[in-house]
Amino acid sequence: MSNVRRELREREDGKVRMLDRASTPRCPYCGFTVFTNRYPKCERCHRQLPSDMILSKAELDAVLARERDERAQRARSTRQKEDARSTVASYPLQSNIGQDFVEGLIDLGSSLPDIDI
Repeated sequence: MSNVRRELREREDGKVRMLDRASTPRCPYCGFTVFTNRYPKCERCHRQLPSDMILSKAELDAVLARERDERAQRARSTRQKEDARSTVASYPLQSNIGQDFVEGLIDLGSSLPDIDI
């Protein structure tokens, strides 16, 4: 088994793949690992990263729009679930089975003849 350290990386299609640590992008000036290609500067030395290491303006806008749409969809889904729960909770029970059962027993008991022991 190889001692190569591995790292998870998410692809554009949302699937996760394993990458060798050696193939992860690094700042050409200080060697620091570039953790996000959204930020145009190295997080350690603050120098401008080469354009092939960062997202273009159009790519960044597309990623941010997709994330905004996903957040909105999650919020709609959460609201729908909450609305469904509150709607169900606000309806009174149409028939109270326990109460009907007890009333039935009382009626049954009143119709039985008295037994002397």
